[in-house]
Amino acid sequence: MVTLPQLQLDNFRLSHRQKRETNPDLTDYGWRQIFFWTEGVRLLGYAGRVLKQVKEMNSAAQEQFWRGVVPAPFLENLRPGFAASVSAHLVEYCEILKSQEKAFWLLVSKARREKVNANGTISVGGVHLDEKCYALRLAELDKSVHNSVGRQVICEAAKRNDVRFFIQLGRALQKRRMPQEVDWSRCDPLACFVVANWCEATHFQTGMPLLCFFTDQALADFCAIAFGRNAGNPTAEAIRQWRKRLGLKRARTPKIRKVTIEKSEILFA
Repeated sequence: MVTLPQLQLDNFRLSHRQKRETNPDLTDYGWRQIFFWTEGVRLLGYAGRVLKQVKEMNSAAQEQFWRGVVPAPFLENLRPGFAASVSAHLVEYCEILKSQEKAFWLLVSKARREKVNANGTISVGGVHLDEKCYALRLAELDKSVHNSVGRQVICEAAKRNDVRFFIQLGRALQKRRMPQEVDWSRCDPLACFVVANWCEATHFQTGMPLLCFFTDQALADFCAIAFGRNAGNPTAEAIRQWRKRLGLKRARTPKIRKVTIEKSEILFA
């Protein structure tokens, strides 16, 4: 999903003191051990499948869903006891997943040297982009303006006699060095790590809790471990600012409030 620097989590494992239970359901092969955060992770995984179906609904049905009206088919054929918890958190967890998707595309826009424009008519992954900047990037990559965006932007610029844009366009077309389409070095590695692992375990063991279930302080401590930094780097405030900037939504009731490192073992509480 995101190219990141080498992390330190491969050197760590879950603490042997971490409380766990053996899953009594022998047919549930993917969850042999149950931790206090496991149910939330499972619900989030189910919400991911539901979100795909929600995106295929008409606009009226989608609006109803986001208001909390969960269609009955989404709750059918679930194991006993699971349906109630799904119904209570399904919309919330779908919102968390949506926020992660948008945050990812915000990082992509930065890595592509694009400008975010709330009034832009071009939308990628729910992120609205500046049309002129988008057209210039395409021209620089393709050495051509033979695309619908380029033609439209050029037409509008001609109407406004936007001389500066045409100068920029000429420079973009004349550049000999081919730029990287996506340059992840433009993005903060910490932000990439948080977004990539917000709703799925991309860079650590899948048995560990997902980052959307952490408090800011717990997540700050976990990131310090992941990057091999001293305690307090990053701070909880820095994490809060990243969440706000990227629009990441976390679980209303965080499950992970404390992270402790003991030699090569991580303990969550």
